[in-house]
Amino acid sequence: MHIPVSILRAGNVIGGGDFAIDRLIPDCIRSLETREPVIIRNPKATRPFQHVLEPIYVYAMIGIRQMENPQLAGAYNVGPDLEEVKSVSDILYLFNAVWNGCKKGKAEQFRWEIVPDPLNLHEANLLALDNSKCKETFGWKPVWNSYEAVRKTVEWYVAYKDGANLYDFMVSQCNAYKNDIK
Repeated sequence: MHIPVSILRAGNVIGGGDFAIDRLIPDCIRSLETREPVIIRNPKATRPFQHVLEPIYVYAMIGIRQMENPQLAGAYNVGPDLEEVKSVSDILYLFNAVWNGCKKGKAEQFRWEIVPDPLNLHEANLLALDNSKCKETFGWKPVWNSYEAVRKTVEWYVAYKDGANLYDFMVSQCNAYKNDIK
């Protein structure tokens, strides 16, 4: 039996439930908790930030479609369109605005500090993924823009901090994503 295999690569994925160290949004959340500034190495670096539901949906879609048509197996990039590739500082400003908007008048001090890497390790200033093959092959297009990706991510962390039922909350976010697919 021949099983088709695809290689799928996603951009910088953001979404609720990520508490890893040295990741932009989780570091912002920790900064709010500790009242310490987020340390930023390169605020001008651009990254293909996207909400986690974007690649999950595309991975499932491609898996289903390539089982129906094994010729679709291949390598695909899943990321935002080029105009939605944002700088780290853009995401920080978005995070701050959305976080304080979600807190409904209970604004919290959010700060960041630029500290260049002392080892001077090379870090690309521009990272982007060419999603055209995925778009052309499957008729897919990104569903949530950068603002919406940050907003949905921040909403998850607010729900988490407020003690919400996260299962129900995540189901509602999945339904919102599904409803936004055009």
